[in-house]
Amino acid sequence: MVVQPTVDMAEKWSKQRFTPAAAMMPVMDDLLSNKSRDGGNTTLLKLFAGGILIISGANSAASLRSMPIKRLGLDELDAYPIGLDGEGSPADLATQRTSTFVRRKILKISTPTIKDLSAVDYEFELSDQRFYHVPCPHCVHCQVLRDDNLTDDGRYLCESCGILIEEHYKTQMLAK
Repeated sequence: MVVQPTVDMAEKWSKQRFTPAAAMMPVMDDLLSNKSRDGGNTTLLKLFAGGILIISGANSAASLRSMPIKRLGLDELDAYPIGLDGEGSPADLATQRTSTFVRRKILKISTPTIKDLSAVDYEFELSDQRFYHVPCPHCVHCQVLRDDNLTDDGRYLCESCGILIEEHYKTQMLAK
């Protein structure tokens, strides 16, 4: 299950992000297009051999309860409503759906908003607080990518050697 802040945003994410990405992967495209012909796929429900993807909005309590979920993605967590129809936090409602799985996976993603009020900042404080490091393709210095080093033209300034890193190095850096 992937949860967006609203049902409207969930529909846009499905149409503008998920569907084009799946279409670029022949295996996913084949799995999903077979189901779309027989009515197994909608904007917010994707059925395929061996799985199901439910795309939901955090503003819909009905879509956040009942069916068990093994893998959950909470996207743009800081934009979720604080409470939902008197049922509590949308993130908590969705997370409860994973409780039957011992090896569940929950991914909480968001741009942090207001310090001390940010849900994703709170979650980060509860974590082991590790950061992802990538090596500079020029000097091999491993660094955390920070907004301060991103230039207006999309390049990144290495904090060690000071050389601008072109966008085409991104895949190589992430692989290492």
